[in-house]
Amino acid sequence: ANSSVLFPPFATYFFETSAFLMQIKKITKKSVNQASFTVTSLKEIEIPLPPLDEQRKIAAVLDKVSNLIAKRRQQLDKLDEMVKSRFIEMFGEPIVNSMHWPEELIGNSCFVTKLAGFEYTQYIHYEDSGDVVMVKAQNVKNGKLNRKDLSYISNEVSNSLPRSQLTAGDIVMTYVGANIGDVAVIDYEYKYHLAPNVAKIRPNSEKYNSIYFMYMLMFLNSYIVGNSADTAKAALGMERIRKLKIFAPPVDLQKQFAAFVIQTDKSKAAIQKSLETLETLKKSLMQQYFG
Repeated sequence: ANSSVLFPPFATYFFETSAFLMQIKKITKKSVNQASFTVTSLKEIEIPLPPLDEQRKIAAVLDKVSNLIAKRRQQLDKLDEMVKSRFIEMFGEPIVNSMHWPEELIGNSCFVTKLAGFEYTQYIHYEDSGDVVMVKAQNVKNGKLNRKDLSYISNEVSNSLPRSQLTAGDIVMTYVGANIGDVAVIDYEYKYHLAPNVAKIRPNSEKYNSIYFMYMLMFLNSYIVGNSADTAKAALGMERIRKLKIFAPPVDLQKQFAAFVIQTDKSKAAIQKSLETLETLKKSLMQQYFG
């Protein structure tokens, strides 16, 4: 009798599997407004049913791994909060410049540009591999260059469009679409080039540290988004970016903050690695238990 009892935590893990999702897909009816399925067809879904003791063991193992994953994610969030607190402690509230640092417009000390539309249509053809990575809007997220779905161009094409080439220390900012105002700093990992919808901001290095500059823009995000044009599609022209107000604390102070960020990033990388290992482990355990 024991074998026909379903342990709820075990079922919860089964609901995460592709086997379950495929069954849901089969019973889902698509209508114009929404997708739905009936309770009757939901009852038809098949769940693997090992003996109750085994279900309990499986759920316990997966609970352990899931809890560790949640802990690692919390640690990453804490480190992000720490960077923000350190910024505010050193430089005050960015939107109101509460420490009254000297203010100026981005255009006064930075070179701001984009890839022109005609340059894109005439010269740029994406490849799946190559010498130079195109930085697209989806590659710029929360202060990071993410490496998802990279598109490449050749060195020759990049060199023929020098104005929109990127070098380490440049700041990139999305200026159209859902993640408008998102920023990242260009690193040494690849050679990079601007794609459409992303602007290049090259700060005067005697006045600004790039890491500080990027975080300042991140924490000014609501002000930046508030200055975008109210079109059907939110947009920031280059002129609007040049007219955004920023503040300039002493560069030595900026460098202290940047050193703190670099240290924190090292800790984050270690936690991220452990998180990825745990996620891989959970996947293979799910595969093992649910096939």
